[in-house]
Amino acid sequence: MANGGNWAVQLGSGGPACYGYTNWTSNHVTGKIYSQAGDNCFVTITQWWRSSGVQTGRDTEYTWGSGTTAVAPHNSYGYYYYGPAGNNDYLCVQVYVQDNDSPPPWYAYVTYGSGC
Repeated sequence: MANGGNWAVQLGSGGPACYGYTNWTSNHVTGKIYSQAGDNCFVTITQWWRSSGVQTGRDTEYTWGSGTTAVAPHNSYGYYYYGPAGNNDYLCVQVYVQDNDSPPPWYAYVTYGSGC
């Protein structure tokens, strides 16, 4: 569990790989995936209420070939928020990344938010 800060991970073993990472700024998280040539990678961000587990948002982006792809949130902010929210509740955010070209699929995730 992360309560703040950037996170990065390399997926796969040898050859082309996927690199997942976050851009973090005070309770705001953006998930990204970098793919080397030929890899099939994806990144998913999910947000939910801590008290009930009810999901409030989920977005996924895929990338093939070479380059970086950022999750384009369904919201208009360009990032996901975690932390205190209305009704004395709290929002949690998870960034999940996967490399589908390395059997079995390699994956990793990080969760932002206290007690999430």
